[in-house]
Amino acid sequence: MESNSTGISHPPNSVNFAPRLACRSRRGGVRSGIPSGSPPAGKSVPLDIGRRPGWPASAPGGRQPTDPRGWPPNPGANRFHPWSRRPPMERDDVPAAAGVLESFSLDGDAVLVTGGAGGIGAAYAEACAEAGGDVMLADIDADGAESTAAELAEAAGADVRAVACDVTDEDDVRDAVDATVDAFGGLDVTFANAGIGRLFDPVHSQDLEHWREVMAVNLDGVFLTTRESAAAMRADEGGRIVTTASVLGLVGTETPGLSAYVASKGGVVQFTRQAAVELGPDIRVNAIAPGWVHTGIGGGMMREDAPGMEPVQEQMRQETALGRLGYPADLKGLALFLASPASAYCTGAVYRNDGGYTTT
Repeated sequence: MESNSTGISHPPNSVNFAPRLACRSRRGGVRSGIPSGSPPAGKSVPLDIGRRPGWPASAPGGRQPTDPRGWPPNPGANRFHPWSRRPPMERDDVPAAAGVLESFSLDGDAVLVTGGAGGIGAAYAEACAEAGGDVMLADIDADGAESTAAELAEAAGADVRAVACDVTDEDDVRDAVDATVDAFGGLDVTFANAGIGRLFDPVHSQDLEHWREVMAVNLDGVFLTTRESAAAMRADEGGRIVTTASVLGLVGTETPGLSAYVASKGGVVQFTRQAAVELGPDIRVNAIAPGWVHTGIGGGMMREDAPGMEPVQEQMRQETALGRLGYPADLKGLALFLASPASAYCTGAVYRNDGGYTTT
């Protein structure tokens, strides 16, 4: 395992998104250069994507090939599909000459991450800061959030701030959203990530208060964060919301005492899908479903050095196709994809990032 200056756990050979990608946004100009190897501004890499096998890129004289269905060439067709009847794709969030790398930029975007003081939330924040975003960390651990914000700001050269927030409290969540809008001029991306996971009694002896505690954070918190974020986004130009579910919201587990956690994450999965339907087209909502990840959740049971947990973690490794447990940094790439214009046609989906746990 490797750790960067922020203390976020990274697997060996992990990807660092710095230097940040360049892309113009509605709230700021280009703040950093395009990574070396990218085509010059105004140029694009010649691609033959979509051209049918055996077809030339163009007919003699520069004319497009005749459509097999007998339709004449469409002058306004997508260059990747010259016989398409659709006009070229129009996207205000990506410059006309932008390459695929630029579509992953969050330059000038305002990002809110709940549960951002550490673990997966801090990894989400790190990815967004490295990609040019202005990030607000909201966490019930106010001191931890302030510390992480300072470390990320220094490491990524980004504007990263913190606000105290209990996601089970409506006023706290509303204040966190307002703080983000006030600090950065709007809200473009929200990660509804805050959650808890603890081992309680099996179903037949489960305490109701324990059940409600987990539901309040994991499900009510996601609902409140999504609701308040959506209100701010609808008042502006829309945005992207990413919830943190779990593979245990999709499948069960032989580990007893997790019924409340499993049920809460299953609720997040279905809530995400319904929210995508109700909030589209201006707001996209997707979920990340992590597998077994080394974090401090569950009273520290998932930490690499958790006392007495090595046999349990070894069983988890054996049940995972990649043969290891995840690290928070393993989720950075997927988080950035869902937060950025690169996922412009994705909504209502649940993305598993579990090392193949659910395939074994």
